[in-house]
Amino acid sequence: MKQRAKSNSIYASLFISLIISLIFATSIYAFDGQRKGINLGLGMGATPVSNIKYFGDGKFAFAVDFFIGYSIDNQNTFLWSAKGSFYYDSKYDRVIGHEVDGLNWYHYFRPRSRSLYSIIGFGISTYWSQCWTSDHGVGLVAGAGYEFARHLGISVYGLLGNPDNADERFSSLNITVSGMVY
Repeated sequence: MKQRAKSNSIYASLFISLIISLIFATSIYAFDGQRKGINLGLGMGATPVSNIKYFGDGKFAFAVDFFIGYSIDNQNTFLWSAKGSFYYDSKYDRVIGHEVDGLNWYHYFRPRSRSLYSIIGFGISTYWSQCWTSDHGVGLVAGAGYEFARHLGISVYGLLGNPDNADERFSSLNITVSGMVY
């Protein structure tokens, strides 16, 4: 019985060693400085123009952008992202935000950094406050940007959202500076 337990622990150790070596071997090639492959990033900035139909317009907001995805080559990247903005509304004494979570296609016009790029996407739209979330609906993203250094870019994009309730439509123009690891 002890012999069997000992051989099982050897097999388990070998299996774990194999898994760890495969993880390290693939991660060496994951973030190699080429856009092709896995991409991960974060952007922050401002929303100088926004409108949530129910709350009105003219709210200056903080913009955020989280994304993860894959580039099929050095010019075409598909990302799952959460793009949105939020602000404090003193009239309602709460933080109010809106976002579009979905698939985005970034097309870079050059294969290396210092490149213009376009952004187009669609997904699920919602707006929220500290104590509630709206129904979900269709959201659209469209914009452009410039990668001014490897892994760093500035983007300007519009968000349109139409959660199920007609009173909850929103639109915004977001400007973000992003860092992307690839």
